[in-house]
Amino acid sequence: MMYNLYGYLCNYPIYILEDIEMAIKAAQFFTRKDSFGTYLTRGELENAHIHPVESLGDEKSRYWYVLDGDEMIACAGVKEAEHKNGIFLGTFNSIKKEYRGNGIGEKLLQITIEFVKNSEGRGLLIDTSDKESYCTIRCLLKKIGFQQVGRFPDYYEAGEDALWYYLNI
Repeated sequence: MMYNLYGYLCNYPIYILEDIEMAIKAAQFFTRKDSFGTYLTRGELENAHIHPVESLGDEKSRYWYVLDGDEMIACAGVKEAEHKNGIFLGTFNSIKKEYRGNGIGEKLLQITIEFVKNSEGRGLLIDTSDKESYCTIRCLLKKIGFQQVGRFPDYYEAGEDALWYYLNI
């Protein structure tokens, strides 16, 4: 396995996902029961298994991950939307609970924005839940300059809305 070091944050190395073994580990990381504030839908689970691997051959798609020793503690991804018009979609972004609150999520989001800019992207769209357990990511998105552009009632399941946030690049 070869690691492609992107940089460091709080002594944790940040890597670019570039090999199948780490793509599979990223998929496993995203599909753990405690990776997100709520359970993933069936479609999200399918995408979490597929997209990290598919991203390996796509220059308009990228994942980054953070290790503490050999343990993956965070992972985030982005891809160009299916219209191929310069709008990018945040795919998955998760930090292990005990590592949250120390800037890893913000750094991964900044890296994602930088990738979109370098890919001649026009904007970045991220969807998240309206549940209280997602309050931190919503606050972070607003802090960085994202605007809430949509709300879809009962999107994930009955009683859980999807909120869309957009950043013009």
